[in-house]
Amino acid sequence: MTEIVDRRAHDRAAARSGERRAGTTPAPQPPARPDAQQVWSWSMSAVLSGYGPAASDFL
Repeated sequence: MTEIVDRRAHDRAAARSGERRAGTTPAPQPPARPDAQQVWSWSMSAVLSGYGPAASDFL
């Protein structure tokens, strides 16, 4: 029982310090920049909504 309590306290302290247990994978991070598909989708949404340049400017 004491071992479980000690492990939980260690896990909380490790979480605060940014450490992680061996064998665990870090959470995936979003890309720093949008990919081409996201940019195309955003630009098409803007054009279809009436904002930005004409659709022919994207070709």
